Amino acid sequence: MKSFRFAIIAALLLALLSPTAVGSSFIPANPMKTQPPTSTALVSAPAATPEPSLEEYDPIDDDPSKDDPDWDLEDDALPDVVFDLADDPFALTGGVRNILLVGLDARPGQKNGRSDTIMLVTLDTNKNLIKLTSIMRDNYVDIPGKGGNRINTAWVYGGANLLIKTLERNFGILVEDYVCVDFSMLADLIDQIGGIRLSVDSQRQMAAINDVIREDNRTLKKPLTRGYLTKTGEQLMTGMQAQAYARYRKLDSDFMRTARQRIVIMSLIEKSRGMSVAEMSQLITANSEKVYTNMTAGDMLSLVSAVLILRDAEVLELRIPIDGGYESRSIRGMSVLVPDLKKNQKAFEDFMSQ
Repeated sequence: MKSFRFAIIAALLLALLSPTAVGSSFIPANPMKTQPPTSTALVSAPAATPEPSLEEYDPIDDDPSKDDPDWDLEDDALPDVVFDLADDPFALTGGVRNILLVGLDARPGQKNGRSDTIMLVTLDTNKNLIKLTSIMRDNYVDIPGKGGNRINTAWVYGGANLLIKTLERNFGILVEDYVCVDFSMLADLIDQIGGIRLSVDSQRQMAAINDVIREDNRTLKKPLTRGYLTKTGEQLMTGMQAQAYARYRKLDSDFMRTARQRIVIMSLIEKSRGMSVAEMSQLITANSEKVYTNMTAGDMLSLVSAVLILRDAEVLELRIPIDGGYESRSIRGMSVLVPDLKKNQKAFEDFMSQ
């Protein structure tokens, strides 16, 4: 049933944040393959396309369970599973699995948003590695059928399918599996685990965080100063505060913004290490209806098992565009990053071969 499907997806997301979570192994499916595309470096920016309306695409419309009768099975009709954590759950995929994580920048109360967080997660049980490839939202790329625009608008134009095609065309990243969440899930999750500790370095940074909090309160029709930060330094932040910490971008740059997002994720990992199985189960239940994916229940459980195997794995990171692999430009009033596709394709291939 659909609730079971979403519970499994939530389990994957939480397992990615918790090396101590308990999971199970399923036969894996749909390994992502990578190959270099035929495109070359951008000498000039692709032809422009107008900004899409946020009402054009609803991620729920991309939900494969709507047309799949198997999702209507009762829980007891699901196939039996043999649990064996000693076995490599990715044995049939060469020990490597890749998942595209998409975070929608929808404010509280909004139905949809642009894919402002785009991250490829690679789980490699052969080498005991977890690789994170962040694709910056301001990459100005060729969106198939739409022309040149920021990569985060691909989701608004055509959801996961168009975003995946855009990643392949520009960077040679082939994706079969994806999981999408919105920022409200992040805030709720942080509140459910009692907040996380983050550091506010200056009064200016505190003001930038409070600006985002104020706009969220305005959207929710709450008192504008509700949840404001009142001091600098390291402190325990609520979900709304931590979300604002990860989202603001007026004070510095999107490079720093993506760095703050990684800081939040690492803080979540540290906070979740001491959680019990019962506490993890409660989190799964509370967040089960907040994700969208094309993955099956079997796919999800195989990933949870792999995360257990990789609980002591080294984490490697790559950002696209790489340093020295882009030009900053202004196009139609937008400050964008026009990537050198050849350099970034090579960097990604080298990263994946480590």
